[in-house]
Amino acid sequence: MELSELLALGGVALAAGAVAFGVVCLFLVKGKLRAHMAVAVGSFLGALALWAGGNWALGQFGLAWRNCVVWPLALVMFCGGVWGIVCDVRCLRELLRNHEAIRLGATVLSVAAGVMILWYGGLIGAIAVGLGAGPERVVSWEGQRLVEVDESFMDILYVYYPYHGPLVRGAERVVQHGESDEGGPQAVDTDKGYTEIRWEGRVYAPFCAVDKGDRGVFLSLSGGSRISTWRDEPPEDWLVTWIPQDGGAMLYKELSVTEIPEGIEAEYGLWEAAPDAP
Repeated sequence: MELSELLALGGVALAAGAVAFGVVCLFLVKGKLRAHMAVAVGSFLGALALWAGGNWALGQFGLAWRNCVVWPLALVMFCGGVWGIVCDVRCLRELLRNHEAIRLGATVLSVAAGVMILWYGGLIGAIAVGLGAGPERVVSWEGQRLVEVDESFMDILYVYYPYHGPLVRGAERVVQHGESDEGGPQAVDTDKGYTEIRWEGRVYAPFCAVDKGDRGVFLSLSGGSRISTWRDEPPEDWLVTWIPQDGGAMLYKELSVTEIPEGIEAEYGLWEAAPDAP
């Protein structure tokens, strides 16, 4: 086992020990310190129970918490953990108030343990939460509403779960698309003065600028842009390109499409002569 793994396991073990010591301190100290310890331990264990226990209960019905629930619970756990470590140190000093010779050493060791807990235990928790609790959006895909979770880390990855309301979603993935997927739409530079999108024998040309918030399911990464479906329109007819750093998006129309949705109109002269033949 590598040193980093040993340190991580040590951080998790110390975190469990700190919680246990905090519970014991509730019976060993009095006054404000006891009240503060009760708040720290109660908030940490309560949020942990609601997060883990709630996820287990929801899992029996094929559901899971949405990230609007996960992130607040994770924040409460972190704040409760930090305050609990502070209270643990104060509790230890209180218990050793008549043993000045070892009080200072015990304080230094407990502070070092607290730093290790926050660094390794907190880092692992942040990564675990971050990988499964990225930004969410509700989109439509093949006639059903889905919750899109951005689980990108080293590579782009969008995962889609069944929509079941503002607080919970389905636990099983319906579909996922990443930048390493093959067979998705591809942006191709042409000598016509614009970039086409080609996908499964179809060709799309730029039609107009649209709101990036109207994008649907992510399909591919090509030419530095992300390509997604658009609103509830079939991807065989319409696609949209966008980048995270920019506020807008470019709508692309498949060459043979003649029916134009309400609220948009062509912004490029290439459609004026013949809508189906740029």
